[in-house]
Amino acid sequence: MLVPIFSKDGTNTPLVQSMDEHYHIEEFFPYYQYERFDFVDESRSLFADVGKVGLVAFRSVEGDIWCGEPHGTNDYLKQHAATLDEFPLLKLQLLRIARAPLAQQYEAWRSTSEKYFTAASQKTHWLEAELLSFQSTDKIWNRIRSKELPKDAPQSLVSDETAAMDAEELFGVLSDPENFEVGGWDVVWFKLKDMLPIDERIYHLANEWLFAVLGSNLAVGRTRHVLAEALRFWRSVGYDGDKTQFSEFILELIRSGEFFSDELGLSFSSVMAGLELGGYELSDEDYLAMLLQVLAEHYFSAAQTEALLLHIEGVAQPEKVSAADIWPARPAGEFIWVEAWKDAAAKNQRALKAVLDRLHLLDSKLPGVRAFRRKWKPLLQMARQSD
Repeated sequence: MLVPIFSKDGTNTPLVQSMDEHYHIEEFFPYYQYERFDFVDESRSLFADVGKVGLVAFRSVEGDIWCGEPHGTNDYLKQHAATLDEFPLLKLQLLRIARAPLAQQYEAWRSTSEKYFTAASQKTHWLEAELLSFQSTDKIWNRIRSKELPKDAPQSLVSDETAAMDAEELFGVLSDPENFEVGGWDVVWFKLKDMLPIDERIYHLANEWLFAVLGSNLAVGRTRHVLAEALRFWRSVGYDGDKTQFSEFILELIRSGEFFSDELGLSFSSVMAGLELGGYELSDEDYLAMLLQVLAEHYFSAAQTEALLLHIEGVAQPEKVSAADIWPARPAGEFIWVEAWKDAAAKNQRALKAVLDRLHLLDSKLPGVRAFRRKWKPLLQMARQSD
């Protein structure tokens, strides 16, 4: 990638642009360090201004200079799809500018690691750094936006009126379905939670809001913080009918893939809480099958993958059950050992293979990796022999 240098009438000071997350220029500031780097003089002239879309530049695969608006990189990616596979460093940066889906960017990171690193540990560190950087992007921009946005935005529940309300009045405002789509609902909810910290009604209210907003598939990102808090709470309380409704809802989000969406951007601790809650509605075999699918279809850092593998190991244990529960004709008092992970492996061979393939990128000495390979790899081999 190259850094566009700008000039302004009336001054010979070199300038560079500062852009927001949407690549609009916020300001120009002096850049005297340009003399320390190679400078490429272009014969054409491009203009930019504050509030307008900025410019990006890079040396193309043909060796010339490409410079233009960020959305133009989409066309370049499409036109040079095959050629860019030979230039993974350029491809991954263009995909980042184009805000490509995580799966597409991950493949570019993997290709880069394969081309430039030989040791497995180097490849793992590279992939982990890129993934953690991707996962942190939303947090960085959210922090920046929180400092810029006015506290009392129009069309928001955050107002002097709600600030003066007591807890029951706020509860009434938040309970009104007509307010579910109004901005600031989540901000006021956290205020109410602080006022009534041990009132379980707060979390039932959060459930209703989450069901409505996530069900409408509008402004999914705004649910992140309330969803994380609800996951934490329902994970901590005993299993009951109220929890069942929320667990079923989370299980649906997991199966649809929306639970792992870039827009929702949940932290890994929230992801783990959601997986455990969803598992309450499943047998051990079905829960293990779901965990295999999650590991096969989504991307996690090395530490996160290790945590998931250790969780799988905890679930994949023999269970002593009454034989009569499975075969009613068997006499009472007779017990058998059930090994649910073997059935899960037999019915989910494609997912199991994908997980085992990905483990090649991780340190084989990690306890979770070692335990998973020891227990699950023979099941894949047995299935192949039986085929």
